Amino acid sequence: MTEQLIIDGVTIPVDKGISTVLTFSIKDIQEPDKVKSSFSKTIKLPGSKAINDKLNFVFEVNSDSTFNPNLKLDAVYYQNDIAVFSGFIQLKDIIKKDYNQVEYSVVLFGETANIFRELGNKFLNDSGMLWNELDHDYTRTIQANSWDTSYILNGVVTSFQYGTGYTYPMINYGNDTNISVYNVNEMFPAVYAKEYIDRMFADSGYTYSSNFFNASLFKHLIIPFNGKEFKPSQTDLSPRQVKANTPLFLSSGTNNFTLNSVTYPILTFAEDTLRLSNEVIDANNQYDPITGILTVGATGFYRITFEATLQTETTPQAGAAAAGDLIANGDASFQINFGVFVNGIVSNSVTSYTIADNLTPAVTYQTANPTTYPDSNFINPQGVTGVRNYNPPNKYQVNTDIQLTSGDELVIKTFTYWRPRDVPENGGVYLPLADIKPYYDDNSTPLPYPPFTKDEYDADFKIIISNANLSLNILDSPYLEGDTVDMSTAIPDKVKQRDFLTSIIKMFNLYMIPDENNLKNMIIEPRKDFYTTDILDWSGKLDYSQDMNLTPTAVTNKQKYIYTYKQDADYYNKKYEASWLDTYGTRNVYLENDFNKDEHKTELIFSPTPMVGQLDNSRVVSTIIDVDATLQQKTIKSNIRILYYGGMKVSSNNWIHEAIAGNVYWGEYPYAGHFNNPYTPTIDINFGLPREIYYDNTYGTITITNANLYETYHRKELEQLTDKDSKIFTGYFLLNPVDIANLSFRPSYFFENEYWNLHKVMYSSSIYQPSKCEFLKLKAVPTPTVITEELIGVGEKSIGDEELPKINQNILSGDNILSMKSSHVDGVNNFIDKTAMFVDIKGDNNKVFTGSKNITIQGDNNVIESNLQNISLINTSNVTVTQSNTTYMDGKQIIASPLYGLYSQTVNSATITNSVVETSIIGSGVGSLTVPANAFKVGDSYHAKIGGLISAANNDRITVNIRNGGILLATTGLINLEVVTALGWELELDFTVDTIGATGTISTNGNFAYNRNTGSLEGFVFQDMGSIDTTVLNTLDITVQWGQEKTADQIYSANFVLFKTY
Repeated sequence: MTEQLIIDGVTIPVDKGISTVLTFSIKDIQEPDKVKSSFSKTIKLPGSKAINDKLNFVFEVNSDSTFNPNLKLDAVYYQNDIAVFSGFIQLKDIIKKDYNQVEYSVVLFGETANIFRELGNKFLNDSGMLWNELDHDYTRTIQANSWDTSYILNGVVTSFQYGTGYTYPMINYGNDTNISVYNVNEMFPAVYAKEYIDRMFADSGYTYSSNFFNASLFKHLIIPFNGKEFKPSQTDLSPRQVKANTPLFLSSGTNNFTLNSVTYPILTFAEDTLRLSNEVIDANNQYDPITGILTVGATGFYRITFEATLQTETTPQAGAAAAGDLIANGDASFQINFGVFVNGIVSNSVTSYTIADNLTPAVTYQTANPTTYPDSNFINPQGVTGVRNYNPPNKYQVNTDIQLTSGDELVIKTFTYWRPRDVPENGGVYLPLADIKPYYDDNSTPLPYPPFTKDEYDADFKIIISNANLSLNILDSPYLEGDTVDMSTAIPDKVKQRDFLTSIIKMFNLYMIPDENNLKNMIIEPRKDFYTTDILDWSGKLDYSQDMNLTPTAVTNKQKYIYTYKQDADYYNKKYEASWLDTYGTRNVYLENDFNKDEHKTELIFSPTPMVGQLDNSRVVSTIIDVDATLQQKTIKSNIRILYYGGMKVSSNNWIHEAIAGNVYWGEYPYAGHFNNPYTPTIDINFGLPREIYYDNTYGTITITNANLYETYHRKELEQLTDKDSKIFTGYFLLNPVDIANLSFRPSYFFENEYWNLHKVMYSSSIYQPSKCEFLKLKAVPTPTVITEELIGVGEKSIGDEELPKINQNILSGDNILSMKSSHVDGVNNFIDKTAMFVDIKGDNNKVFTGSKNITIQGDNNVIESNLQNISLINTSNVTVTQSNTTYMDGKQIIASPLYGLYSQTVNSATITNSVVETSIIGSGVGSLTVPANAFKVGDSYHAKIGGLISAANNDRITVNIRNGGILLATTGLINLEVVTALGWELELDFTVDTIGATGTISTNGNFAYNRNTGSLEGFVFQDMGSIDTTVLNTLDITVQWGQEKTADQIYSANFVLFKTY
């Protein structure tokens, strides 16, 4: 017999032959979830030029070999020119003998092991998976199209097909408590499991043949997003950063700018754009150093920072005053406002004030460049006491955190003018503004009549910006509507490809072997579809001179077999585990065994995903959330999940797909869960039925199926392997190279007048040596029958040998009856109605009735009536609560407590400008401005505070209205404004409900104020009595209305809070 070993394309001499045993295997009887591959015993290869060259003299201790023993080399072993083994070779040891002779110890591994070795330690989100092919824009249209119409592949719209690309299923990740509204930013992509399989095989240089992977069931499986926040990677965010320095005024092209008090009299400002000529960081070319305009390249939350170090000069006009006689008029100061403008609207600003006294006409005075504070030139604005506490004092900084949209234009502008810090007066009479000059001669003779002025002097002023820096930094923020999604960020991180493939194999009990005709092609099928009807007769090959053994397979039986997902720490998985002391969707199989008390666990890397019903609609939504101390949901990073995407299912109520362009209402929703349909399932990708489900039959009959993973893919195998009449045959067969080259585990083998399944072959490479083989004779067992059963009530019922889940209610130890939605109880004999939500009880004999929400009880024998919310009973017993928003402490009711309707603005309002249309000035935020019908009580009192920046010319007019919906509650009336440029304004309000009912009354007290350019505060108080119908829903709004259309008139709010005081 001739032998040949080819390693990595090089023929290795084997003159003395290879004496080894090649083991071919497909399954481990004792651990049927383990994937097996062919392998050899250790082979000794003598050193030769061919193998030494291939291994690059790795045996030379002092040499720098390029061979890495941790890497594999392809290998094929031939007998009589027939390839009997193909795979890879692994170097195990090197033996150095006399006369510089060496011997290599190697092991051969088959192609099944080879693909797992190729996968190695690669992760699911590695670049070789080419997830960038699925990058797409984060928009409502693309999300909706992914449900059943199209997806984006390599930038091209591609027709929808299950199993390819991605979809955006409806999953509750805890982003928002409003389950009827899903913003674009609250829906995350899920990639089909088949995409993972296809891409990892392609990346590894393998293909597969599998009816299963191409069947409908597998094509419906998706891997949902599992992070805490869906956001771009730092690699994606870094190019958005901008840094620039070296300041130049746009008008002058230098770092200085001059104005004089003749051209620019008091309070008349000069506007200029500041540009920075040196780009330090700008990978995306967002900043234009010629124009000073930064054009935002991508939507996101940004921090804009601008800082400038400056000096100023002043040169009083020539005149008769003596040196040191010129005094700043009324503490006149040179003022420079640095403003960050976005699309022409100021976002934030900072003001510098410089002052100089005791000057000489026609002599230029320049401020020093101070290094420490305090400094006599750089001072605080009026109303701010003490010295300017900055180091150095002439450095100014403005910051703003803001959401920017792609295409927004950002510039830095300066508004420069001189102004008196106080209204100057001579001899007790105020000077007219037109008569005020920057300086007056302190030793000149005042006029003998009012206004008793002294000699006034004009002056030139110059601003010099010695250093300036602008930076635009993207904050660690999530993807926002309009962004481009880098799909690698939607892939679970730190999950190895080999672990993913192994879990898919375990999940569906797949058999994987190399294709006989193409060893780089893997044949993958479930056990039930793996075996063919072909028959090979090996009767003539059985060596009757050798011992033959028949062993019952049952001798290897364990007492317990567990088929399970991996437990996770999200709210519903923890809740289920706490209730049932098991993992959601687990199947436990018990066998009678008096000798072996061990258990065998088949566990996936995936975690289960409980589905939760909605109180006011028929939607059943897979839920991956955490909750805080008050049982309010929040996001959580979860373990990797796998779900069945069932397509569009009917919703009893419309839900809103919210986007910037407006809302779209849907009567169907993109369902994904462990059932293929939550009400009438025919497929369940859990191993077993859960003991309870978190939705009920309010909106339709629920039928449960037993067509789960265990019943469909595992039960028959386990019953056959553990049956007392199944057996293992071990014998020796005379096999030749042709037999091994054509070896297959798929057909049946005939000998001893019976048909067998081949399990293992240990082929001896030595000529004329029989090969030890193992075969299985499995007792025929019936194919599991698919059963469906309607869920009715909470009585004990079964489906097959499993209990049906409890529906909606769960009777725990201590006879507590509670809702499945979000309740927690520590005590006995407590009742929580199934429609109550977010209930936490520590105590006994408490009752919470229909529709109640956000209930905390620490005590006994308390009753919460129907449709109440926001109830806290702390160390309190024997109380019946009949009104919402009630708090008891130590048995006493606490009257003053926060109520619903609380609101906090988190985003600047739109700037209202160049319009006489009455417009709301409240920005978006968290909380609610709405009070439900019949919720007001007499004496309810609220406080509101809102403020921002305002700009207006002298005598421009504005009106601020306080409204309940469209009904006017109070108004400031028409306000005549003085000159104000990007300075603060504020409105404080107090409301009290005096009477309730359809003709109720509410009184309002208000205080409106703003900062004038003169530095003083202007404001007034107003009061109104308004009508309110408390029997209907009421919504607060604050509006403004300009009295004229001017682009210079601008107002917006940056902060607004509403809270209850009584």
